[in-house]
Amino acid sequence: MATYLKVSSAWVWKQVRSNTGFPFVKLGSRNYRFDPVKVRAWVDRQSSEGQP
Repeated sequence: MATYLKVSSAWVWKQVRSNTGFPFVKLGSRNYRFDPVKVRAWVDRQSSEGQP
């Protein structure tokens, strides 16, 4: 997901941990999945609201 968004993996995990609404599905205790369409929509909403 970090490569897809051109950000660091630390940024992605920060979004997951901070409960900002970043879309993901947790499978088990250590597996996470991301839907690129939902993530892109979330990023677009954040930018239209003026948030980084």
